[in-house]
Amino acid sequence: MFIDEFRRILADIFVPTFEAIGRELASSGHAYRIEQDVGEKTPSIEFHLLLRGAPAKANNLIRLFYSAEAAGDGEVIAEVNVYQTLTELTRFRVLSRVTREVAEQMCVDAIEHVFACNAR
Repeated sequence: MFIDEFRRILADIFVPTFEAIGRELASSGHAYRIEQDVGEKTPSIEFHLLLRGAPAKANNLIRLFYSAEAAGDGEVIAEVNVYQTLTELTRFRVLSRVTREVAEQMCVDAIEHVFACNAR
């Protein structure tokens, strides 16, 4: 089932990817927090980027969540939220294509966006 596969890639791909990137950020003086909800109907994960010098209201985070609104089994939506402004990163409908490399590249692109927005 699609939603079960999403829960699996959260645990096997996204959590380790976010943790590895978070450790890199921490070695540069930043911090991070990962919040995961494996809820029955709407599993999700949030990777909060706590950047040194960024205001608390910056709300820098990368989020992936399951949406049942798409045709078929649903889809996973990935977005980045900076200063309460959402930007969609991508949508996944075929979870077998989500690899560690895909997760890393998506995360790096989102983090570059977050840093750019916070450089103002």
